[in-house]
Amino acid sequence: MLNPGSHLGRYEVVALLGAGGMGEVYRARDTRLNRDVALKILPAAFADPDRRQRFEREASAIASLNHPHICQLYDADHDAGVEFLVLELLEGEPLDHRLEKGPLPVDIAIQCAIEIADGLSAAHRRGIVHRDLKPGNVMLTKHGTKLLDFGLATADLAPGADPADVTTVMRQTQAGAVLGTLAYMAPEQLQGQRADARSDIFSLGLTLYEMLKGRRSPTAIGQPPVIHGVSQPLAHILERCLAPDRDKRWQTADDVKHELTWAAAVKSMELSPSGDRRTSLLWALLAVAVVAAVAGIGWMFAGVRSVTPTRTLQLNVNPPAGGEFRPDAGIAMSPDGSTLAFVARVGDSNQLWVRRLESAENRELAGTDGAAFPFWSPDSQSIAFFASGKLKRTELAGGTPVVLCDVTRGRGGTWNKAGTIVFNGYNDGPLLRVSASGGTPVPLTTLDATRGENSHRWPEFLPDGRRLLYFARSADPQQAGMFLTSLDHPEIRKLILQTRESASYADTSQAAGHLLWTRGDDLLAQAFDARSETLEGKVSVVVHGPFAGLGGSERRLFSAATDGTLAVQRAEAQTTQLTWYGRDGRITGTAGAPESYVGEAGGYEMAISPAETHVALIRRDGNAANVWVMDLARGITVTRLNGTAHPLWSPDEQRVAYVRGAPPNIYIDSLNGGHEERVTNTMHTQQLWDWSPDGTFLLYTELLNEVSAAGQPHFWVVSLTGERKPVAFAPEESAAREGRFSPDGKWIAYTSEETLGRAEIYLRRFPSDGRKWRVSDKGGSLPRWRHDQRELMYVAPNGTLTVVSIVTTERDVQLSTPTPLWTLPGTFDVARDGKQFLVLRPVAEREASPMVVVTNWPAIVGQ
Repeated sequence: MLNPGSHLGRYEVVALLGAGGMGEVYRARDTRLNRDVALKILPAAFADPDRRQRFEREASAIASLNHPHICQLYDADHDAGVEFLVLELLEGEPLDHRLEKGPLPVDIAIQCAIEIADGLSAAHRRGIVHRDLKPGNVMLTKHGTKLLDFGLATADLAPGADPADVTTVMRQTQAGAVLGTLAYMAPEQLQGQRADARSDIFSLGLTLYEMLKGRRSPTAIGQPPVIHGVSQPLAHILERCLAPDRDKRWQTADDVKHELTWAAAVKSMELSPSGDRRTSLLWALLAVAVVAAVAGIGWMFAGVRSVTPTRTLQLNVNPPAGGEFRPDAGIAMSPDGSTLAFVARVGDSNQLWVRRLESAENRELAGTDGAAFPFWSPDSQSIAFFASGKLKRTELAGGTPVVLCDVTRGRGGTWNKAGTIVFNGYNDGPLLRVSASGGTPVPLTTLDATRGENSHRWPEFLPDGRRLLYFARSADPQQAGMFLTSLDHPEIRKLILQTRESASYADTSQAAGHLLWTRGDDLLAQAFDARSETLEGKVSVVVHGPFAGLGGSERRLFSAATDGTLAVQRAEAQTTQLTWYGRDGRITGTAGAPESYVGEAGGYEMAISPAETHVALIRRDGNAANVWVMDLARGITVTRLNGTAHPLWSPDEQRVAYVRGAPPNIYIDSLNGGHEERVTNTMHTQQLWDWSPDGTFLLYTELLNEVSAAGQPHFWVVSLTGERKPVAFAPEESAAREGRFSPDGKWIAYTSEETLGRAEIYLRRFPSDGRKWRVSDKGGSLPRWRHDQRELMYVAPNGTLTVVSIVTTERDVQLSTPTPLWTLPGTFDVARDGKQFLVLRPVAEREASPMVVVTNWPAIVGQ
């Protein structure tokens, strides 16, 4: 951001006018010519020498467009490494803002369209194609309509080319790239073909329709449109503009201008308050006849068709180069449908990325390491997300993220125009509210114990910004569902939909609101009337999965914008093979057949039995996941248990502990036909880490749901004898997890993020005397002991199995320098001798990319 009073060349910055993914715009003063101008600061990509040279050629050509209906480009320059444009400063109202109030009067809409066509005609004669014509790029001023952002990414005049060459069109910046704004693209642009003047004519037709009707045009790829509710002359003009085949459209903007002029004349005669009515009608019919004769089409005799086709398109979005999407961290489409926010892993970290749909490039947002579950501000310029125990906010234009408040484990948020954020920040707990500028969060909702509720999550404001929908999770799945409440009366709520799957509200400018949710391998939708607060009509399939159980109440794999754009992240269950590796990283054998075993929850989803005869692990069957026990010698699963995560063996190998339920609590089951025993009984999520060698203690983490959990103990041990009262371990550390008892039971190795927010391995005595030793040097997680206690192993951030020699005494610990061994391909456990490793090795890649973007998705469900 530039501060008022700063300078770029001879231009003094006065104030910020606006910001977006394509740059920032400032009001500035030209100190040499003593006039006010607009400065557009271009994205960093323009700093590339080749792109700068091409940009300067394009800007030179566009600067020649001196036309009353085109915003004048005065100059293109750079100063102190900043690329910027100097533009005519316009005073007025953007057309898209005006259309939020409703359609334009017909005569004004026609006049605006005439002026747009006039500007396009002037540009096309100089070989310049706009390719992003839309209401957002049209300004209404007291001097008439002005076209903005005219062709800066689309002109492609080679050095020495004649600017008057009307056949010059844009060269694609990337083969098959789809550039522009999806909702206003011509079919050939969506298919990655070159755009020409007729592509702008298609966009002009869409813009004219929106001016007349106050909503987007219902057009269809590959089908001629049907235009209702406008006069026949205008319907004829629109149908020709919107012809799927560009050869059947008006061939020049001049053609459109002349047709619109005739339509204006006809409209003027129809509305004339004086003169002979028969004379006016005669002139109107004469004008219509001339238009029909010129067009060569007998539209006067066309019948009225009752079916209105709709225009939808599915596009693929690929992950960043060398990276992968993280479907477990959520996705978010900006409210205006222009930009997709998602989390991707590139190298060793998960970062927040954005992709403008008019661009072919993904852009990483700095300072967002560990981001999860992003959600947008109403103006589509800021993104909130959860990371490192905080709710943070960052700007789409870039910059350092700002901490808004502390959280434990967020599950969704929503942001209204008044600057209020409502979110789930503690996984098991009510919704909280906080200012978008930061502060101390306060509870909004209250859990209903009579329904067994343990979490309110995934809130979404309705269009009025006061009411909101949210998902209430319950220990009784029959009591779970979507509820509606308000900021003004959160104690009053209404059940909208009974469901085990969290639903998302989608409000569009093209159709009524909808609820969207996953069921099995399908994304479903049902109309929702926000005024009456009721669901209406049938349930329809929007997109087929598979989603592989990644939806539900834990995460969101879909996000809808208000312009009818929908992003969906499919996820195929991954097939893995239990594989034995030696200390040198070579495969030494396998166990059983490939299955859909789960290895995603921190690496603690598999445990070798003490005698190394069996392994407990999680197997997914459809959308359900359960703990299974496998006989390693025979390679077959022999016992299914009720647990869903974190299996642990008792030292005598007769019992297995695990977590299950909503929220997950700890249970123990006997392998000899005994009854399942519940160990904990709280409304907080339990994560089970280890069973002490003497069989006395279980070590676990409890995720608290207090409004401010900072400094609260999360790490606990519970005795399996006596009253079973949990005792805090390392109470001063709130980010401790993944604990492992040493073989003699006197030490605990664990992971903590106290060092610069990065996970490292630490060691403490058990019970703790307050002292600790840091084991890892550059990050680490998932500690494991060798049976003789002479080595401690862990996983480095890049996935490398790392080993540290260790000697413990009553007073001190001696540690060697960490030594990398080899890169783990998946979840693992270590044999007693530390020489063999059992790994869940992927044998079929998860089909989690690309993401799918669907435009005008309500058309799919017939709304």
